Amino acid sequence: MKLFLLLGLASTSYAATFGCSTTGITDTDRQMFYDKLNNGRRNVAKGQEPNQSGNLPAGKNIYEMNYDCNLEQVAYDWASQCSTSGLTGINSSYIALTSPVWSSSGAFDGNAKASTQLTTWWQTLQQNGIASDLTYSEEAIQPWATWLMAKIPPSVVVSLNAMMPVSQLGSTSGHLPAFVLAPGDKVYETGSACTSGSDCTYMPSSTCNDGLCHTDSLSGPPETNDICPGAANMNDEIRMAFVDRHNELKSSGAKGLEPDGAGGNAPKGKQSLKYRWDCAIEANAIAWGNTCSQAHSTSQFRNPSGEQWGENLYTSSGEQNPKQAAVTASNLWWSELKEYGVGQDNIRTDAVKARGVGHYTQMAWETTYKIGCSVNYCSGKTWVVCQYGPAGNYLNQLIYTKGDPCTSDAGCPSDTTCSVSEGLCVKP
Repeated sequence: MKLFLLLGLASTSYAATFGCSTTGITDTDRQMFYDKLNNGRRNVAKGQEPNQSGNLPAGKNIYEMNYDCNLEQVAYDWASQCSTSGLTGINSSYIALTSPVWSSSGAFDGNAKASTQLTTWWQTLQQNGIASDLTYSEEAIQPWATWLMAKIPPSVVVSLNAMMPVSQLGSTSGHLPAFVLAPGDKVYETGSACTSGSDCTYMPSSTCNDGLCHTDSLSGPPETNDICPGAANMNDEIRMAFVDRHNELKSSGAKGLEPDGAGGNAPKGKQSLKYRWDCAIEANAIAWGNTCSQAHSTSQFRNPSGEQWGENLYTSSGEQNPKQAAVTASNLWWSELKEYGVGQDNIRTDAVKARGVGHYTQMAWETTYKIGCSVNYCSGKTWVVCQYGPAGNYLNQLIYTKGDPCTSDAGCPSDTTCSVSEGLCVKP
């Protein structure tokens, strides 16, 4: 019996030598999956992938798939059972692609069979097509759309296991991070394929590899917990994922690079403060996250020491990787600017609030510079709580002062210094 299992998760290996030790799976097998899937994604990014009629439009922020040895072992262990029952060892953060592949008594070429199945999944797009606006509406293209979801940097794992060499029965299934496409969702964003890392704006510290964005692993065990020791559900990697993404977005806004749904780009900001992690705020966010209420805390709860703190919340089905949740939550909150718009006055008015803009304004608030967050798993959902000090989001006030971002300390408030590369002012 031969069983195939494909799993997706961010990882670090993406070269010809993968460093995996699973018996019976060669680097040739791994390279086939890596190349086949990434070449398809690269063709989409460059506008070279056929639709049912003509080619798909080119896309931006399409990420490269990586390979994960830990998931390979999970796949191998499951395949070794020669069972068609449900997979164990993968949490609800993943969605599955499944398909019967073959039943035969002939010679078995696992690499070729797996390659053929990937082609079958990928060709559902050419067979059924997608509208020019890339809106997902047709379940027939679900296998292609799942593998292509551009903002998810999944990896691919294959497990090949020979148990009954005379009678081969195969199945192929795939698991990807649970950003489940719903009717009306965009499969990817049109634009130009990346030519440098600066074109890759969805994930932190991204680089460009021949039209595809690349990011390092968002998975793996905690490495350090030095910033705020003792927090059971947080570590320094998660903290820095929040801080780095907040500062990347706040810097981009200060430089006038962020599209505003009300028209043009949001104005430049001349003295926005850079974020840093705050352990007292983190402790408060963890305390609220542990309630699993999935509702906002009271203003009194966010004022334990005389300074009022703000709050952003994010909820998603499934148990997301906490670093992934940090980036996804930050991106989603910030996306309100482009989705709903603020306007060149740059004031949080009742009208702006009514349009659904509130998370973005707290993130972009000029005088807010401290952040602490918690990632919790509540009844099968991921719940992110971020609190901010001092609070922003005051009605009828400027989100930030308009003007050119700082280029020297003279362009910042007297008690701060200028981070010239970011255009942000840094509190001591």
